[in-house]
Amino acid sequence: MFDVISESRVDPRRQRVYFVDHNTKVTTWVDPRYKYIVNKNSQLPRGWEIKTNPDGLPYFVDHNTRTTTFQDPRNGLFLFHADDRFYRARRSTTEKFYIFRSLCQINLYPGNFRVVVSRDNMFEESVSQIMGFTPMKLHSRMSIVISGEEGLDYGGISREWFSKVSRDMQNPMYCLFKYSSDNRDYLLQINPTSSVNANHLHYFRFVGRFLGLALFHRCYIDSCFDLIFFKQLLGRTTSIMDLKNRDEEMYNSLVWILENPLDELGMDLYFSTEYDEFGKLKEVELMPGGKNTKVTEENKKDYVNLMVEFLLTHNTSQQLQEILTAFYEMIPAPWLAFIDEKELELLLCGIQTYDIDDWKANTVYKRGYSTSSEQIVWFWKVVEEMTPEERAKLIQFTTGTSHVPVTGFADLVGSHGTQLFNIEKWGQASHLPRAHTCFNRLDLPPYNSYDELKTKLLTAINETSGFHEE
Repeated sequence: MFDVISESRVDPRRQRVYFVDHNTKVTTWVDPRYKYIVNKNSQLPRGWEIKTNPDGLPYFVDHNTRTTTFQDPRNGLFLFHADDRFYRARRSTTEKFYIFRSLCQINLYPGNFRVVVSRDNMFEESVSQIMGFTPMKLHSRMSIVISGEEGLDYGGISREWFSKVSRDMQNPMYCLFKYSSDNRDYLLQINPTSSVNANHLHYFRFVGRFLGLALFHRCYIDSCFDLIFFKQLLGRTTSIMDLKNRDEEMYNSLVWILENPLDELGMDLYFSTEYDEFGKLKEVELMPGGKNTKVTEENKKDYVNLMVEFLLTHNTSQQLQEILTAFYEMIPAPWLAFIDEKELELLLCGIQTYDIDDWKANTVYKRGYSTSSEQIVWFWKVVEEMTPEERAKLIQFTTGTSHVPVTGFADLVGSHGTQLFNIEKWGQASHLPRAHTCFNRLDLPPYNSYDELKTKLLTAINETSGFHEE
């Protein structure tokens, strides 16, 4: 929506949109809905100019290099206005992610906070400490310490912490989440019977804060929620198509009701349904007086809509509200207004299918190794022969997380920003490979044969844990 003083028109000669400010009687090519994240009055660097494209979208011209970009050279950010749907649709996923990361970066609070946990009780200790900090403090730099281990957290320990704690959230002992009805992909949803855990709402508040913390600090989690959960996290409306992804059998039943004449079939349906709670069937009305209101051809769409709402949200609204309240304390809703549920999943979970060619192309070799070194040739042969689970373990062993950015290995994050995967010659053939997760580095001894390298590498990724001093 424009302000009342603004109007868009089309230049008939150029067939280009321009904008009129009736208050100042000024026209401009720049769409007034597009705003800067920072002060737009600061000067551009020498040789730079700002222009607009035919849609009124500002862009920057670098006359020094004769190039153009949507990225503001003064701060590295893109122009941003989260309320304009057309503007959001024009953005690529990469640009959206860059905008979001930039919003997190410019909102980094001074100082730092430290979480000290043991491996034996990591989840409970994490809940206690994270919930003890203010949201503002959690927006400062983070440091994770594992009791009894020497590692300094330059990012690698934090990444492993997010990975392990997110897996612990799925522990059946806490009853927080359950698998979707159609659990072929082992996707999680909020457990409607989580109240068996007396402290479930406190844990759900932690979940919300933890997810926001992961997004803000650019770390990935291992919890695989279904897309409906991510949609709910964004505050978006769900539909019958979402039900298809969670419970295809029920989806098919409701579609059948919509597509077939109920009056002719003589079906005896009412605006109520039953659900299982701790082994007992309970009846619930979908609307006041629902158990006495018959479903007819005229009202069956209302019935289906109410059933979808019930199936997707029954007995979980309180849990979801706790998650959202804590999540938005970390990540304000406008920061994600231009992100959809699939993109949010990628931001939180990265990708777990690995393009080996991309991995090879974005690997650096050090201290005598090169692409033609025998050990490097053997290494990639081992990687190609690994199972998907073994590849995930290798990535986690070396980087601290099994997830890779959606943009691929070129954007792996290390202790000082982007850090390519690197392999360094180190040690003797009697040693196991070792990792420096903060630097995405694998120290690979000069083994004498393919079989020796394979055995030692698999032993390292399967049987070692903890951190060496980086």
